Amino acid sequence: MIRIPFINGKHSEKAAPLQRILKRTAHDAGCTEMKAAFVMACFLEHVAAEVSMGNEVSLPGFGLFTCVAWHPRRSDLMPYATPRFYASRGFQNECRYSCLPGTKRNETVEKYRKRNALWDNGKKRTQMVFSAMDAFKANIKAQVPGWDETDN
Repeated sequence: MIRIPFINGKHSEKAAPLQRILKRTAHDAGCTEMKAAFVMACFLEHVAAEVSMGNEVSLPGFGLFTCVAWHPRRSDLMPYATPRFYASRGFQNECRYSCLPGTKRNETVEKYRKRNALWDNGKKRTQMVFSAMDAFKANIKAQVPGWDETDN
């Protein structure tokens, strides 16, 4: 099983869904879990790049990634753009009819939102998603002796 960078150790239960996804993806694509993880990281990096340039990325049947403008009510705050994901109707219905209300993770989402909020209105610069994806890919490569990027 692949070690998921940044969420192993005491948070290993958080890695389990992603590990299952990568295992099924690798099986369906006929590749290794490492290759599936690397492709996933590259894909998400490019989605983030497109969205951060103001473009919409639509995945039919899944949803839409985009940036939306936030306009504060207070005049001393500057407006800014923030990324959003809007699930397709089919994805919404799948969750509505498959996910029981007791399995929702509202408190997890609320904690995540608070930890990743732009409280400083963008004044404090944090690590960009691209640096995080580069580190993720480097960690995946380090798990495979003799990794060769040209080997597809």
